[in-house]
Order: sequence, then C-alpha cells, then structure tokens
Amino acid sequence: MHPRNKYYKNPADFGKLGEKCPEFRKYLLATSSGYTINFKDPKALRELTVSLLHHDFGLNVELPLDRLIPTVTLRLNYIHWIEDLLQMLPAGDMCQTTGIDIGE
Repeated sequence: MHPRNKYYKNPADFGKLGEKCPEFRKYLLATSSGYTINFKDPKALRELTVSLLHHDFGLNVELPLDRLIPTVTLRLNYIHWIEDLLQMLPAGDMCQTTGIDIGE
C-alpha cells in the first residue's frame, strides 16, 4: 500500500463504519478480531465503497451492481502513484501530460 494512502497505517474499522452507516451494517460478519464482510458479495463491496467515500471523503455516490465496484484503498494507491509520477517531471516543464484510466 502506498505510504500516503490514508488507510496505510489506519485501516478502516468496519465495526465503527457499520455504526455510522446502517446500510453497510447489514453486511458485517463478526470475527474473533472484529468485523469483516464477504468480499465476494458485490452488494457488500458496493456498500463498503459507498460508506467509505461518504464517511472519509464526504462524497455521496450511487454505484450500480452491473458495473465495476472500485475499491477505495486501491484507487487511492493509484492516485498516489500517479502523483508520484507527475512529481518526477522537471519543474517548469511545459510538456503536455496525458493520462488514461481504462475501466468499465
């Protein structure tokens, strides 16, 4: 995980997230060390993503089940890696930088 990722040293606490997000709470599974979800369940993944985006970033999103469900932690890694690449460009370089994100 990228060191600037907000979840790098502070993983999401599913129990606390479930307390604040009732729709996510429905998918929580108790374990000996806290809570988890069934990561093979697209509805659970969608609620996790929607809940994290709302709780941690103040974003309200709707994600249809017939589309890819982005995982917040991995997308943050991607953004930070792109930032790292852009910072490697020479200061004041006037070249045009273009990026593409291929997804569904």
